Amino acid sequence: MLMAVNLSKTDGNGNPKTTILYFFNTPGTEIVN
Repeated sequence: MLMAVNLSKTDGNGNPKTTILYFFNTPGTEIVN
């Protein structure tokens, strides 16, 4: 199964500064940012 989690960090104004997309796959884990 492939699961994707999108984690966004925001600055003081609430604007997205960094977007990191994590792909969780079996048996390995790939991180794409």
